[in-house]
Parts: sequence; C-alpha cells; structure tokens
Amino acid sequence: MEFKRLGEVINQETDVLTLRTTNAYLRSDELQSNEIVIRIDQDPEVLTSSKERREHGQNSDSAWFEKQLEIWKEAQENHVIVATPDHPLEVITCDVCPILLIDGKRYIASFLRDIWPVGWLIPGGCPSSFRELLIPRRVAFRELQEELIILDNKNVAYSFGASEETLLKILKSYRITPKSIIRTRIQDIPPFPGHAGNLRIMEREKEMLSIGNINATIDPYTASVAITLYCEIEIPVPLSELRLFDGEFIGHSDTLVNRAVRLTKKIAIPEVGEKDEVVAIFVSGNNVLSTKWISPAIASRAIDPSHSFG
Repeated sequence: MEFKRLGEVINQETDVLTLRTTNAYLRSDELQSNEIVIRIDQDPEVLTSSKERREHGQNSDSAWFEKQLEIWKEAQENHVIVATPDHPLEVITCDVCPILLIDGKRYIASFLRDIWPVGWLIPGGCPSSFRELLIPRRVAFRELQEELIILDNKNVAYSFGASEETLLKILKSYRITPKSIIRTRIQDIPPFPGHAGNLRIMEREKEMLSIGNINATIDPYTASVAITLYCEIEIPVPLSELRLFDGEFIGHSDTLVNRAVRLTKKIAIPEVGEKDEVVAIFVSGNNVLSTKWISPAIASRAIDPSHSFG
C-alpha cells in the first residue's frame, strides 16, 4: 500500500494523522534519562485512517521490534535503533491512564476494544492534524474527557474537563438526562516506569517536539509509539453507587461505540508480585459483576477477559 505524504494533508483535518519514521532510536544520557528520539524526513509518510494504521501494523515485523526492545531491556545499551527503512515506526498515539480515587482506594479504568488491536485499552487516540501532533497532551486529555463518562445511581454526572455541551450530547445518546453536573478534581500524577520518560521528534536538526514526564512506549504488535499520561480523578461516591459509560462515537456519527468499561486494582501476589484484579465491569453503566442475576459463586470466578481477547 502506498501511503500519503505529509505535504498532501498538512492543511487538512483527517480522521487521524500519525507519521511513519524510518529513523528512530532509544537512548540514555549520562543522567540515565531514557528517551525515544524520532527523526523524520522533510515530507514523511503519514497514516490518515484506521485502515492505513491497520495496514502499517499488520505488515510490520513485530519480532524485529521485540528483539530491539529486548536488547534495550537486557543490555541497557545507550543507543538502540528502533526504526529503519525496512522497519517503519508509527508516531504517535496519545493515551491517558485514568486512576479513579474512590473511598481512598485507586482503580484503573480501561475499555474493551473488539477490533484490531483487540484488548483492554486505556482512553486515547491519535492527532487529527499536524498541529495536533505537536500538542500530544491536549490530544490525550481530550480523548479521556470524551470517552470516560462518570455518573452515580441518582443520575448525577461528574465532569472533569469536558464541556457541558459535549457531556449532555453523550448522555442524551444514552437517553439520560442528568439530575445535575458536578465538577470533580482531576490531578496529573507522575508516570510509572516505562521504556522512556521523554520523546523528541526532529526534522534534520530542528526540534519539532520535546515532551517529558511521560511514559513513552513502543508496541511491537502495531509498530507504533504511544505516549501515556497519568491522572487521578476523585470520585465522591462509593463504588456500589458508581456508573461508568463509554462516551466515544463511531466516526463522525451520533452512534455510540458503547464498549464495556473495566475497573481494576493492583493486588500483591506472593508468587508473581503484583496482579491486576478486576473489581467491576460496566456495560451501559451497569456493573455486571454485581447484578442480582449473577450468583456470588459465578461472580467470584470472574476472570480478566483479556485472556480470551489477546
């Protein structure tokens, strides 16, 4: 498949816009500050649709990327190549890991994606223009605010940044009229350890983007770079009264994707260290693990569906 060049779409709004690079590496400096450095051509190839992103990922050599990341992990060399002309790398997707603070306990929210790449994913997406690509924090939090919708069982909605107009549009699609909308606290928190804490994009010697205090990772399966931000959202209701919804629409339509939303928490397992324990799965706002038609015995055997979905 022949991909477009940036010059063809630089002044357009597209469904997505990510770059393909053939020159990238992982590095660490004398202060052991790990970063991914991306070098792009003056007119690089771009991916402008989900179809093109899927084509890019499915035709990549995941084993090669895994090998390069293993070299970085085990040998801790200060310069490991992660993109070549034979192994293009997509840059970038923008994610947020939402940690809900409920009754003093922390839970991670994720969504079940049933199309490629399949699995439980945190809120995120891609820039839709070259200008957006250079402001990834804004893209990441926009996706979070549009995807994660929080209510309680009295139909009080909790806003953490999305406009009231956007929130009401999403709830209307669920046939919900909120009793009220309450602003709740959202706070950035430091990232968890990852492949790199910094990302730089260079065009020749010109620095296009430099972003730190992130978790920048390379997914061998999709041959793409993701930056992940972390935030804590304070929820002033108990877990038993919580309702979570997926606010993402299909494309530019008024039809909701309506994915399942999962809450997990970290628990200590002596044999393996930490493990994610599923505490709730919300479908159309209802926690299916606490519904009356599921017996306690069945609920106690609930497993992480990621074992089935990849």
